[in-house]
Amino acid sequence: MGFSSIVSPRRLPTPSQWLNIAATISILILLYQILGHDSSLKVSEIQAPSKNQQNCSGHKGLKAPLPQMSERARQSYCLAIHGVTANDNVQVVDVQSIRGDKYPPIKMAIYKGDDIVSKTLRETGVWELYLLQRFWDRTFTLNPGGPKGYFLDIGANVGYWTAQALGLGFSTISVEPLPSNIQLLQLTACLNPGFEEKLTIMPFGLGTEPATCHVVSSDNNLGDGHTVCSEEALTTFLAEQRLKTPEQYSIRSSMEIVRLDDIIDTEITPVFALKIDVEGYEQHVFSDEGSSVFFTGSGNPSVISAEVYHCATEKNCDNGDRQYAEQLMKRGYHQEHPLQDHNRSETFSYTSDLVWGMDTFFTKDRK
Repeated sequence: MGFSSIVSPRRLPTPSQWLNIAATISILILLYQILGHDSSLKVSEIQAPSKNQQNCSGHKGLKAPLPQMSERARQSYCLAIHGVTANDNVQVVDVQSIRGDKYPPIKMAIYKGDDIVSKTLRETGVWELYLLQRFWDRTFTLNPGGPKGYFLDIGANVGYWTAQALGLGFSTISVEPLPSNIQLLQLTACLNPGFEEKLTIMPFGLGTEPATCHVVSSDNNLGDGHTVCSEEALTTFLAEQRLKTPEQYSIRSSMEIVRLDDIIDTEITPVFALKIDVEGYEQHVFSDEGSSVFFTGSGNPSVISAEVYHCATEKNCDNGDRQYAEQLMKRGYHQEHPLQDHNRSETFSYTSDLVWGMDTFFTKDRK
């Protein structure tokens, strides 16, 4: 009788079983690092991820946060997944839902420093609250039966308008080219259950034709990027800013410019409402060359919130604001005061009757 006949043979794991074992060990190590030995976090709060769970913001092999996770565990998870450390210019704050104090706050990732929007959100929990509430009031009024389709946020910045739309339950497309802002958008989506599957981020700038441009912003308003598309224009822009303000402006990144028509066809992807804040670049975004297909589709927006940047900062509406406003009016929109919908006009005007601060609305009735 040979030796092999005496010893009972043991079945070794198959290759696929080895892979499952390795995956299980990796998950346990990850959870161990995230939870940091915190005895207050119960094992019952963590469940093994199922096969149909989506990856968190495209991170291969790492699963989306589980709905059963405690708030603290979820925050630790999201920060770890996105590689955020204590030394990074990122923090998480609670912001008030536009539905009021009776509703849970929204977790938002913002800049840690004195960026204007981030500082205001950190100290007050809101940003342009009345404007945003009126925007949604008008959106519901002009979309009988409730808005259908997507909210489009062009120039999302740190993502306050995006977060509020997601908090209301609406699928949202955020157009934002600045990498640091994109990271904040992804973190905010990760931090709030149900947000990730409703958010699409388009990492582009918008214009009349494909190009590669600079994103420039001030140290005092880091997330508020300006589009500058040539070295000559960059030199001129920086010189003008030095004359206007002591704030330091810097190039934050390069970005690819595409047309609005290149990314959204409203016949296929209806957009019920749109907010745009691109620091004076609106006339390029809304030009015939950039957006004729978007506005021809049957699912074009009934409400648009926009800035009159050149009117307000340069006292010269003819530098672009009048052009994009008249373009919208040719497409059937009226200009409307953001807080007083009875103040409505078929011609563009930069007056207190139709503009609040730097903001104005353009609306059209659904047929």
